[in-house]
Amino acid sequence: MQQIIKHIYLFIFLLLLIFPTIGLYHPLQEYDSCERRRLHELPEFELTSQFATDFEAYFKDHFSYRNLINHWDAFIKYAVFGSSPKPQESIVGADDWFYYTSLVDHAIKSYSHENLFNPQQLQQHLQAWEDRKSQLGKSGIAYYMAVYPAKSTIYTDNIPNRMQILQKKSISKIDQILMALEKRNSPLQLLDVRTTLLAAKDDRQIYCKHDTHWNAYGAFLAYRQLMEHIGITPYSLEDFDIKWESTSEGDLINIMGLCNSREITEMTPLFTLKEQPPQLSISEYESDRMFCKTNASIQSDQK
Repeated sequence: MQQIIKHIYLFIFLLLLIFPTIGLYHPLQEYDSCERRRLHELPEFELTSQFATDFEAYFKDHFSYRNLINHWDAFIKYAVFGSSPKPQESIVGADDWFYYTSLVDHAIKSYSHENLFNPQQLQQHLQAWEDRKSQLGKSGIAYYMAVYPAKSTIYTDNIPNRMQILQKKSISKIDQILMALEKRNSPLQLLDVRTTLLAAKDDRQIYCKHDTHWNAYGAFLAYRQLMEHIGITPYSLEDFDIKWESTSEGDLINIMGLCNSREITEMTPLFTLKEQPPQLSISEYESDRMFCKTNASIQSDQK
């Protein structure tokens, strides 16, 4: 009997070793990958250490049920324990609000006010911006500057306590720049939309719960203030048909590995112009992951 049990254990052990490789030859990924990157491709065989490294990277991206395992690992941490599967990149706050915490992008340092300029850096930036405005002005080109706050600046109530205690009782980088511009009587005018967004957030949701960005309402408010700052009459809310739709998408959902969890949803506004919609053309720049939208039907002569 003991021999039979040993053979069973040995069989299970060998199966666990072999099973992940099956996915290399037969696709067994029932779930989508939440990672927004190109998976490693199978390298050409050669007797080098680089081949071993490349093949290991390929295997980690393609072993059987990889996406399923990653999904359930992330979902259990989120749904059962109420925690983030990747706290070093995003955390779960109150009322299911997600916040970006990437160490690479220094998100925490920005929130905690640890990213301030030193006096020399501040003066260098101000001088560069003023020189740019002066040079463009000589060619008849208007130069405008605007800053747009992160979600953690506007929606502070839902941030977890462990993140709130990190914030130093000091000014933010935006405040630092505004104070310096005023002190040197600079010709620059930095557009600051924080007051507008803070006043509006109690009336309607203006940032996405599961994404780093604002929603269409937040973008519309910032757009109106920018147009008024430039001197262009903006659209009003009455110019749009607005309806709320349920969505299960969000960049923070992807970051946490929860893109297959359709239970994580929120309502998002969709703006549609009542008049003829603009004729938009989109140019993509794959090298730097940017794109440009051009409105061919615009009537303004400002470029």
